[in-house]
Amino acid sequence: MEELYKILSSNDGKGFTPEVVREFICLMFDGYKKRKKDGKIYSGAKDIPCALITMYWSFAEKTDLNEIYNKFKRKYIINENNLEDVHDRKERVGLGEVYDFLNSFDDNHWNNIYIILKIHQILYSKVDFPEFGGKFRTENCFISSSDVSTTPYHLISAEISQMYKTFDELLRWGKDIKENKKISELIPYINSVIELKCKLIRIHPFKDGNGRSCRAMVNLLFKQVDLPPVYIQTKEKTEYIKAMDNAIRLNNYDSIQGFYYYKLCDSIVELNYDNSLGELSDSKKTKK
Repeated sequence: MEELYKILSSNDGKGFTPEVVREFICLMFDGYKKRKKDGKIYSGAKDIPCALITMYWSFAEKTDLNEIYNKFKRKYIINENNLEDVHDRKERVGLGEVYDFLNSFDDNHWNNIYIILKIHQILYSKVDFPEFGGKFRTENCFISSSDVSTTPYHLISAEISQMYKTFDELLRWGKDIKENKKISELIPYINSVIELKCKLIRIHPFKDGNGRSCRAMVNLLFKQVDLPPVYIQTKEKTEYIKAMDNAIRLNNYDSIQGFYYYKLCDSIVELNYDNSLGELSDSKKTKK
């Protein structure tokens, strides 16, 4: 991939023009979209989505992240709520405000793992009893659809504090990757973000809202390297739960990492590239 980067980005007259690079990337994601529509995309091969993500990140002319987050809110907030069988409109509004907060995130003010409490507080800020939000649970609980034991409530604070260094390192790492265009470190960074999320789910710090809060934190860390937020559709719930169970019960992150690679590709297509793909299709028709 780094060799491809050198070829495509060369400015010595041997490289390609920005227009050619853009059309090349659009063609790659157009193929991804068609294969997904035909039911051929969710294979066990992780190299393909990893290559697409890296190519997008390295060369693509990206839509402004503010616009991407606004589009995400309009199109996909409902998926996040349906995934958790949430029917309370006030919680839906709260989740929308979570993504407003992420879109305006300033890591000078919220630069530690306890941002998970802030996210949870905003999530429940519109319900009848908003004091429910932003507090660790005070009783033991279990994870639905899993036989994994969660952290005893009196140990939650201690286990979260042990993640302080990991979260801080991820923020610094993401900033370094973005500023210094460290292509080879992007996928390892994504993997580390997903592992952190799985460990948080294993702790299960809240009585309710763990999934939405942790997925929001994942999207925040993706945003640090200019990747779009991901969403999970209801029809993908079974696959997602199975992959998460492998991660938190067996410490096997392969399935959930692969799942997130494909979800990142979905978001790139639907939040950043749909207009470009449409334009590309129109140009093909014109040429014919």
